[in-house]
Order: sequence, then structure tokens, then C-alpha cells
Amino acid sequence: MDKYKLIDEEIKKYNNIVIARHVRPDLDALGSQLALKYSLSLKYPDKNILAVGATSSVFNFLPKLDKEKIDDNTLLIVLDNPNFSRIDVADYSKYTKIIKIDHHPLIDTFSDVELIETNKSSTCEVLYDLFKALDYPFDSEIASYLIYGMITDTGRFLFSLGENLLVKANDLITTYDLDMKKIYQNIYLRSLKDVKFEGYIINNFNITKNNMASIIIEEDKLNLYDVDQAVSGNVINNFTNIKELLVWSIATYDKNKKTYKISVRSRGPIVNKVCEMFNGGGHPLASGAVIEEKEEIEKLFNLLDKECERYKYENN
Repeated sequence: MDKYKLIDEEIKKYNNIVIARHVRPDLDALGSQLALKYSLSLKYPDKNILAVGATSSVFNFLPKLDKEKIDDNTLLIVLDNPNFSRIDVADYSKYTKIIKIDHHPLIDTFSDVELIETNKSSTCEVLYDLFKALDYPFDSEIASYLIYGMITDTGRFLFSLGENLLVKANDLITTYDLDMKKIYQNIYLRSLKDVKFEGYIINNFNITKNNMASIIIEEDKLNLYDVDQAVSGNVINNFTNIKELLVWSIATYDKNKKTYKISVRSRGPIVNKVCEMFNGGGHPLASGAVIEEKEEIEKLFNLLDKECERYKYENN
């Protein structure tokens, strides 16, 4: 039995299903989560299906998530998350069985059934293929959630396209008559305070001779610009086309969890292996980490700088 059918067989067994993803979600995590919830709800209307986890005001155009509830026999489906420690649920051990669906390289094995397709641009693309293979229902709402993840995890289809991604995106857009103007506005329309905050970041980046840029955003700066910590993670991709940068990283303090969220992007040096050393991981050129002690952030920045130095030497 292939993994698509195996996943469907497991889903059929459970009346109570909780769908989760990584903490501090992006639109691929949220889009895949909501798409799976609504598709399963259409296919299995008698099942109790919840999409859970904390979100951010940045994504207030999406439906509110559900409150986590674990019954005696509940299936947990974890999306877009390679790290055991980053599952956004209260206690994963209380679930009867766990399925993981992801497109990141494997870091932790924490599930009973795994579907990991690293050749796919996004978890939303993985779900598109799974829905098609299993004849799961689509509608315009489900299609819009999937397109959110495809767009954002590829930087508006600039990279990581994979095989036939544009064909799949076109299928969603045309078949379900998606309002792409509204979708792009939801993703990219920003407030003036967010743009000013982005200006603060670029003006205060510490840039090394090896072209590695870094900054630590403390709570007082978030308060000054009246933004939440999710904003810095969302602006990280806006520095992609600055020719003086090879790697850039933003560390943002999260007062609720009393940790720093680290976002890292690269135009060449491999960064995910460095992030894996700091309770994180991701893709070779787009990764993140979570750090409790501020001193550890400088260690991560220094290792990223060494990766830039190595990359420059090896590529002349």
C-alpha cells in the first residue's frame, strides 16, 4: 500500500482528528492545515476534525483556529514540521496515533506514519497531490488555502518550483476561479508601521566582511513600532535581492514563550545544518531555530558567518 492510501486508511479509523503544525506558523503551515481540515470535513462529515495552534494578527484574513481537545481515541496529523520540539500542541503523547506530512528534510521521527516529499515546493503542494490521488474534495476555499502556501513558500514562484508546480497552481486558480488580486493583497499588503519596522531592520543589520547580515529584535523595538514578533519573520524574504548579502538572519524575542525565534535565509551557503544545532532546521537556503539564551544567538550568527566564508572561498 502506498503512503497516500495508508494515510487515508488511518484517517478512516478515527472519528476524532486534530490537525497541527509548527509553532509560529507561516502561510504554508496554516494553509495546509486549513485545507486538510476542510477537505476532510467534506469527505467525512461525521468526523470531529479540529485545526489547532496559536496564530498571529498578521494572518487575520484566515479563519480562527479551534481549541485543542483530545478524546480517548484521537488521531494527530502534524503538517509542515520536521522538528519534534516545534509541534504546536499541548501534549503530543496523549494522542493515539500520529501522522506527519511534510516537505522539509527529515530531522526528527516522531510519528507512526510519515509522508515526506522534499522534492515538493511546500506542504500545500504535497496535499494537492495527496488530495488528487485520494479523490479528496476541493472547493474554492480549499484551493485558496493551498495556493497561499504554494505562493509564499516559493517567493511568488521565484524558486523551489519542483515538477509541474505551475501546472498545479494554474489548476487551482482556473478550476476554482480564485480571486488572485485579493489573495496577493492578503499576503503582501502591509501597513505603514510594518514598512517602517522593515526599514529599521535594514538600517541596523550587522553585516560582516563575509556578507552575513544579522540583527536581534528585542521586545522594546516591537513595542516601539507596534508590531508583533511574527512581522519580523514575514519580512525576512524581502531582503532576498540585496547583492551585498549572502546570508541574513533575524532573531526576534517572543515574550510569551521567553525565547528567540531565529529566521535565516541564504543565496548560496547551506544554513539548515547550522540551524539544526540550535533546536531548528528547515531547507538548505531557508531555515529557522528557537533559542532561549541570548548568548547562543551569537554562536549561531558566527557559524552562519563561517558558512559564508566557506562558500565565498569555494566559489571564488
